Amino acid sequence: MPRRLLPALLMLLTAGCLPAPGPATVPVPVTTVGRYYEALGAGRYEAAFAFWAADTAMHRDGPERFAQAMQPYQAVAARTLSPIRIGASGMDLLARVPVEVALTRRGEALQRRGEVTLRCSPLPDCQGRESVWKLTGITLSPG
Repeated sequence: MPRRLLPALLMLLTAGCLPAPGPATVPVPVTTVGRYYEALGAGRYEAAFAFWAADTAMHRDGPERFAQAMQPYQAVAARTLSPIRIGASGMDLLARVPVEVALTRRGEALQRRGEVTLRCSPLPDCQGRESVWKLTGITLSPG
């Protein structure tokens, strides 16, 4: 850092012009995944359906088919794992969030592990705006 910039930066910090570092926050894709699974677990299928990107097969099938596919599940709960991978692709930001999902399907308890893929676009709007993160895929395997 050039010597002239350091005093100016210190003056801005002491004048309160720059925000003080805050507590660590949970990445927005993680909260999006959590809210998706909370909606599923509560049986709010329309709310869960709204998390899907419009250009996905899940979304094209419509909310009624989505709700029908979820009917056999009596319980759904998930927890996000680490590491979360975030990268850019064109004007989109992509995130892969590892998950562990506990399901009860027709009375049978199931455990699944995998990841939820999300997309945020356009890229400049992705910082701190949960509404722009949409699910594009979920891959789960027994485990």
